[in-house]
Amino acid sequence: MMLIFSAVIPQPLYAQIAAAPLDHSGGLFFSPEQQHPGVQGNYVMFPPSTYVLSPHASGWRKFQSVFLSGNYHSTDAKQTFEGSSAPAGRKDGKDTYNDGGVGSTFIINRIFFVDLNGKYSTGEYKGYTGLNEDSTLTRTAAGGNLNGGVRLWQILSLGIGYAQVNHETTFKVKGSDDYKASTSEVTDTSSGTYLLNMFYGLRFDLSVIGKLFFIPEILLVLLGRASNFKPVYYTFCAVYTVLTMAVGHVVFTSLYVFKIYGRHITFEYTAFFHEFASVFRESVTTQAHIFFPAVGLLCLMGYGSYRLWREFYPLPFGSYKFHIPWAVLLFAVGLLIGRGGWQEKPIVDNFAFADGTYKTGYIRLNSVFTLLTYYGQKSVQEYNFMEQADAERIFRELTDTEKVMSLPGYPMTNQLKYPVAPSKPYNFVFLIMESWSAPYMASLTPESKRRADFYAQFASAEEGQKVLERLPPDNPFFSGLTPAFDRLAAQGILFTRFYAAGSTSIEGIMAMVSSLQPMRDFELGHSGMIQNRFSTVSGLLKESGYSGLFVTGLFDGSSNNDRIMSLAGIDKIIQKSSFPDADKISDSWGVYDIPSVQRLNEELKAFPTPFFAYYISVTSHTPYQLPEDAPQPIPDFVLNYEFMNEIYYSDKALEVFFEAESKSPHFADTIYIITGDHTNFVKPDHPTDYGHVPFLIYAPHIFRTSQRIDAPAGHADLLPTIAELIGYPRPFSAAGVSLLDREHPRFAYNFGNYFRWFEPNKMLETQRDLSELGRNCDFTAGDCKPLSAEETAYYYKRFRAYYQVINNAIILNRIMPAEK
Repeated sequence: MMLIFSAVIPQPLYAQIAAAPLDHSGGLFFSPEQQHPGVQGNYVMFPPSTYVLSPHASGWRKFQSVFLSGNYHSTDAKQTFEGSSAPAGRKDGKDTYNDGGVGSTFIINRIFFVDLNGKYSTGEYKGYTGLNEDSTLTRTAAGGNLNGGVRLWQILSLGIGYAQVNHETTFKVKGSDDYKASTSEVTDTSSGTYLLNMFYGLRFDLSVIGKLFFIPEILLVLLGRASNFKPVYYTFCAVYTVLTMAVGHVVFTSLYVFKIYGRHITFEYTAFFHEFASVFRESVTTQAHIFFPAVGLLCLMGYGSYRLWREFYPLPFGSYKFHIPWAVLLFAVGLLIGRGGWQEKPIVDNFAFADGTYKTGYIRLNSVFTLLTYYGQKSVQEYNFMEQADAERIFRELTDTEKVMSLPGYPMTNQLKYPVAPSKPYNFVFLIMESWSAPYMASLTPESKRRADFYAQFASAEEGQKVLERLPPDNPFFSGLTPAFDRLAAQGILFTRFYAAGSTSIEGIMAMVSSLQPMRDFELGHSGMIQNRFSTVSGLLKESGYSGLFVTGLFDGSSNNDRIMSLAGIDKIIQKSSFPDADKISDSWGVYDIPSVQRLNEELKAFPTPFFAYYISVTSHTPYQLPEDAPQPIPDFVLNYEFMNEIYYSDKALEVFFEAESKSPHFADTIYIITGDHTNFVKPDHPTDYGHVPFLIYAPHIFRTSQRIDAPAGHADLLPTIAELIGYPRPFSAAGVSLLDREHPRFAYNFGNYFRWFEPNKMLETQRDLSELGRNCDFTAGDCKPLSAEETAYYYKRFRAYYQVINNAIILNRIMPAEK
């Protein structure tokens, strides 16, 4: 964590750049020495490697500059650019850029004027224009108010924390030579956010201290008088020295590694240990102005410790009865700060990104913490089944559509070609049903197949049939375990061949949230890759003005779901501890589904619109416990009866939820999406059942015609679907295709005991090491027919290309360019 305090504002007001990648979406920063005699007209130029800041209601932000060839006009809250080189996206040479609302201002080379009421006064701002550095840009402000204004104390205590490097953009200026412009982005440095980041950063710093340094301290106390002997003392000095040097080595190495990967060290240290000597040398060379003063400070501290020891030698110690309580206390304190607090699970790196801001997350984390968290993770590797250009070409064939184009160099970063926002924003409710599996649902699997699957568990079909004959004809086993869902499906858009991304909850949820698939060597939600730059559904919606809610009955911190859901900022989180009577309405895993959906109903009634809400059910998770009054229609002589009764109960919770929702004022404007996170109890001889989960879009007042879509689809398709529904105008990352696209050939991906790849009427299955398995199917004629050798090679290459692009982009942190 880097903290810079300014007691006096420097002039000009610039935040110098530190270590990492970043945003060039906000315009180009020019250097005076980049002037060219052939350039005509006026253009604004800023010093390189700087930020130009403007005050905003929520704190500080960067003023977005553009190249000008023509005249510069400034009006209140807007800048108009005219000439032959106006902002990108306009060919007529004229555009207007809104700088954030009435009362906004800009800074070029001098401090702006502000009174204590937060209103701007008239002032002149010197800048570089054309070839004449003495030219002046003048703006007369109208004194607009900033929702409470910018207070003088806030300016004088400005703290800027950042971790980023220059990003260079090459461009042409009216036929002249190529120029390069450095670009970057400042984090939100409002005082409240700044103090919160400082607090979170100390939490991770203290965790490192607790893990590394408290054990030697405890031993020192337990040794008592023996610690007065020089050999013992020198041994402990050596231990501390080695630990301090190791920490320093990681810190300085991380400065260089951050420039490469754009994240703190995780698996890189152990996976590429043989290269870290040269990396450390490069780090010291490039950061000499930090390294040598730091070494000097450490030497000074070591010398001071030695003098203190000599001054007070020998140290007074009492009896061992005195030592042991102190050692126990130190152990307790070390354990507490080492795990990062009282929460149920120790902190991991995704705790740093709880508000969804990557730049503040980088500040809070430190590389020693992330290294200790992921030390030993050597299996992470890049895959090169083919040339990367070849893999990216195939990836674009799979994901680029008539509506979406990917950015050059970043095949996973997409942008809608024609974004269209609805006249009134939709609300979104995502209902994620634990372990819901299509083979148990009547709307997705016919009774004949469900019977056949049941018979397959016995030595003969006759034995299975005798068991079912003991059930009454109206038993839900025959009519369906999910009658409420089936009724909704008849009124919505049902995807009949929808596949979960993985075989665990966190894999499925992470793919829904981020459109990133689980990989063989790591799981994004539980790895250092969570530091990467990628889009989330929550992020797109928050940027579009939505309020976010997360409700679940799960115990707090279960699988870090709360942290995953809040990657892009959730306004309110409801978990097991949020239920006053949780002990009376829960099993060992969490609050039962009916009381938790009732809580969801209550929260949605009071939530500001437009909103989005995530809900994760609990009851159909092991250990399969139901409330005493819950119906259990499947008797215990039926195999997997506990799981089927849990599904039946969870479906009853859906019925309760929608009965209340249908009477709510927001119902007509809300899109409900129901899906399962993964499958359970599916048959090994039916590979198409693995990962086959329900997916329903239910919004009878918005999509007035019900549909059954038989094309393959998966969790990674959710994010691009939301982007299209809200008309998201900016780039976003995705590894799927919008579910609203009916023309583009679809595909699906599932990772479990094997990899499974689905395209229309085709299925390919591979080993976990991505080698061929041979169980490949063509369903064109109905039943599974083996693919030909040519077809197998074709689909196998497409699957490997898709995997290679995602895997390597995650490892190299190239999912998205360094843009906001």
